[in-house]
Amino acid sequence: KREKRDVVYPEDLFWIREGVRGAINKAFIKHYGIKNEKKFQLEGRSVIAADILTKFIHKILEYDKQYAPYRILGLEADSRDGYSIDFPIAADGKARRVRLKGIIDRLDIKEGKVRVIDYKTGRDEKVFTTVESLVDREDKNRKKAVFQVLFYSYLFKKKFVGDYEVIEPGIFNSRDLFSKDFEWKVFDNQQKTGVSNFDQYEAGFEQVLEDVLTEMYSVNQPFDQTTDHKKCGFCPYREICGR
Repeated sequence: KREKRDVVYPEDLFWIREGVRGAINKAFIKHYGIKNEKKFQLEGRSVIAADILTKFIHKILEYDKQYAPYRILGLEADSRDGYSIDFPIAADGKARRVRLKGIIDRLDIKEGKVRVIDYKTGRDEKVFTTVESLVDREDKNRKKAVFQVLFYSYLFKKKFVGDYEVIEPGIFNSRDLFSKDFEWKVFDNQQKTGVSNFDQYEAGFEQVLEDVLTEMYSVNQPFDQTTDHKKCGFCPYREICGR
């Protein structure tokens, strides 16, 4: 007999898998603003996109079936659900509180372990050396995805009150899903181990956040254009600075 109705069991994944195609169709209908749903039919590139999405989702569900039973705490959990904080800093001797928030793709819990999961469509690097390296602007290959999921873990730790023991940050890269050695954990290359407990990194990450935000809010620290023009190609503000 099941004690909790919100627990996902291995056998539940069969029915979830059966509903994937319908869910994708609804997503396309919503995206394109189609009013007559009965006459909707995927065409052209949409057919290819739907097939690719279906394969990715089915693979994720395979991993979910292996991991089950677990309980979902949140999907695309955002600031409305409480995952935002006012972070205190002191810039130029003046106390400030900076609002930080994020939309967390997935939160689940099993046997006292909360997984903070971020889904990526590429092949973002999950291996890092130090927390400080994640914000090193001189490092062209700094691990942005790792910083992001550690940030989400930090938000969760500060805001969620519940019965859990550890927080495990993880990344599901779509291009790595079909690898035989796929692993969702981020990997600490200095310690030669996957990050299974965010608590070990919380203090260092908090200090990194404080340093970055203090610098950003300091009037004595000018905003300069980057000397690396490759970064400009992906910058949303390039039209403002003339590049």
